[in-house]
Amino acid sequence: MQIGAFLQNVKTGTYNDSSGLFNHRYDDGYNRFYSGVFESYEEAQNHMKQMKKDGYGDAFVIGLEGEKRFLPE
Repeated sequence: MQIGAFLQNVKTGTYNDSSGLFNHRYDDGYNRFYSGVFESYEEAQNHMKQMKKDGYGDAFVIGLEGEKRFLPE
């Protein structure tokens, strides 16, 4: 699930380390932040709902395959 994308550097502490976050800087210049790896779309949806409750209002489910991003079916 993607919770943020930034062209500029993100301030230290912007995201809580305890939420299992990881990030990657893509060729388009965006540094995208993700939370979680899931076995099913339903599991990802449930995590997204909780993340939104926790204040990550821009969170959405996205699939990753290496550096390729795709919308899950």
